[in-house]
Amino acid sequence: MTELGGPTLAPKPSRYCPGCGRPLEETDQFCPLCGRPLSPQASIAYSQRYAYQPPSTVESIMKFGRLVTLIALAALMGLLVVNVVILAWSPTIILPEAADGAYGNTLFLIVPWADPLIGLVELSGWSFGIYHVLLVFAICASFAWMVVTSVDPLKKELSLERPKGGHSPLWIIGTIFFAILAMNFIYALILTLLNVEITTPDFASEDLWQLLHGLASASVWEELITRVLIIGVPLLLIDLAYHKRKKLSRYFFGGGFEFGGKELALIWASAGIFALGHIVYWDTWKIIPTWIAGLAFGYLFLRLGLYACIMLHFMVDYLSVPMDIAPDSTAVVLILGLLILFWDLLGSVYFAIFFKRIIDFLTGKVAKPQKSSSIGPMPSPSPMAPPPAPPQQGSTWSSQARPAAKSVNAGFYSCTNCGGTEARFVDGKLECIRCGHRE
Repeated sequence: MTELGGPTLAPKPSRYCPGCGRPLEETDQFCPLCGRPLSPQASIAYSQRYAYQPPSTVESIMKFGRLVTLIALAALMGLLVVNVVILAWSPTIILPEAADGAYGNTLFLIVPWADPLIGLVELSGWSFGIYHVLLVFAICASFAWMVVTSVDPLKKELSLERPKGGHSPLWIIGTIFFAILAMNFIYALILTLLNVEITTPDFASEDLWQLLHGLASASVWEELITRVLIIGVPLLLIDLAYHKRKKLSRYFFGGGFEFGGKELALIWASAGIFALGHIVYWDTWKIIPTWIAGLAFGYLFLRLGLYACIMLHFMVDYLSVPMDIAPDSTAVVLILGLLILFWDLLGSVYFAIFFKRIIDFLTGKVAKPQKSSSIGPMPSPSPMAPPPAPPQQGSTWSSQARPAAKSVNAGFYSCTNCGGTEARFVDGKLECIRCGHRE
């Protein structure tokens, strides 16, 4: 009670932090100033959260795997730079042939018939030369875009941590490339053990300019007619029918799509058409590995975009080009052979990982959400601020004022109720100046 007309005193807090002396609410489990736990349950959870925990065996293995992957990607980037330089140099030997007019190229479509390749347009002379220059531009631009978009997440990957927004395009495309290499190696080994004859196109009989142009054309043109034409355009027509059209460029350049029923069906159809087109020059044994690779191309088209498909195709097709440029170099053959062996070994691990992810996705298996703690999130400890002087006798203690910190020196007074360090004798007992508690 106060005298009539006198000032109303604010109610005194009933709880104070034993660490810093700050007034507390009844519901506080942690001090809002210093972060000290105020209940046994909160104290145990706090100590468990902030106690040092050595990395688990699984975490150590995953970090080692990321380190090995980074080494493999660094080697892949080195080879990519070499092959892009070779590609950029290729017009110097291809354009003179195009000027002759005796050579050219036929652009085709792939259809699910007995003869799957349907000629679309004949290129020769200046049209053939312009087409090759456009191929060089498309592949170089795809390479540059992959590098640019990989810079930020790659910084996190270099610390052996998974980026929160997902791995970089270089990581995604590169690991899929390793898995495809391993899958082809394992498949060819199985066919060899089964005495199945493996026939391949006669690349050795082609001139260097023909080889460089043909592989570049496959890297771009095959992606246009199997990914854009069989995935992007049908998705556009379906979304138009349901009035759910996305940005028009996404249907032609890909990227940013979700994976629903229609997307999965079109990926499967695109991979099948892609595999069928390889029968003409490779024979029927090529259907299975090419179909599997086509699924990877379709995934990249929907997730990252057309540039990712072009880059993966270019990685595969131009893999052995350095040996064609320098066929008599033992060093080139040895280095490239060791790299392919390394990528095959790493790729077998990623092939198993990707296969499991596909099975989990198709079966609807998802990780169970972790149960949240009943005591709420743990606050981070705040640095101790210098305490202000305690209030003088007769003054009002407000909830905003910060009380004096508890003394930790032996032999000094410390109130057991509020942590105050100043007291006076009243009736033979110590009375805390801050809260009035006697003891």
